[in-house]
Amino acid sequence: MTPSQSDRASAQDWFNDPLLTHISSAHDYRETTATGKLSAAFLFSRYEALNGFSPSSFLDVGCGEGLVLSYVANSDPEVSLTGTDTVAETLSCARQIVPSARLLLREGAPEGSFDTILAHLTLGLWERPLHLLAHAVQQLSTRGLMYIVDINVKDLELGLSYAINDEERSYLRSQYDSAYTLQQFTDLLIRSAPAEQGYEVLTGTSTFAGFDFGTREHLQLMTAPRVITALRQQERSTGSRLPQLLHGWVFARRGTIDNCYSTTARHSPP
Repeated sequence: MTPSQSDRASAQDWFNDPLLTHISSAHDYRETTATGKLSAAFLFSRYEALNGFSPSSFLDVGCGEGLVLSYVANSDPEVSLTGTDTVAETLSCARQIVPSARLLLREGAPEGSFDTILAHLTLGLWERPLHLLAHAVQQLSTRGLMYIVDINVKDLELGLSYAINDEERSYLRSQYDSAYTLQQFTDLLIRSAPAEQGYEVLTGTSTFAGFDFGTREHLQLMTAPRVITALRQQERSTGSRLPQLLHGWVFARRGTIDNCYSTTARHSPP
């Protein structure tokens, strides 16, 4: 059963209600900051492996306080940055942290053309996930790449183990109530990015960006300088741990020939 509108509303409350935001912010800063940066490193490295050059634009959907945007601004200062979020207060913080970024108060992606798009741990909050995801992938440039990372509803118990108090357990439970299974996640991405329109979708749950150990994609990312640097930073952040995640990739081939992707979605074993 997919998350209901009520589930999503309850999950959103932890980011909109001033009485609750300090709980979600404290947990996420401690547990997900390093993984957000690692996800950006995966995205840029995968784009470079597919295209042979670096992206010129980056969109962070649900950018929060702009920590991932700041990471990209420091690592790739020439990249055009855009971030969106539905909470005005967090965007105000992001404007101070990343003054070079274009920051928009809205849900989902704006109109435009983006080489890379990241949605990190936000999909379960979207009110109209199919519509918003389809719109986002349509904003990819030719040979653009979108990376979606989200929690896996089947890993609830392990996820709750990372809470340090009852308030955080309540927060995490609400987030898992609005999360997807791998099959639901895969179906959503395939419907949002139809193959007949030139998109290719891969999904998985393997730790390394969803790619199974020993695959070409896994080996490419393991040796990518960006990823190596991000992993070293994550190892120093002892609190940045997460249970099994859902990983989804959408590549906008649009008629080009590329042998790195299959023509159908591939799943890593649950």
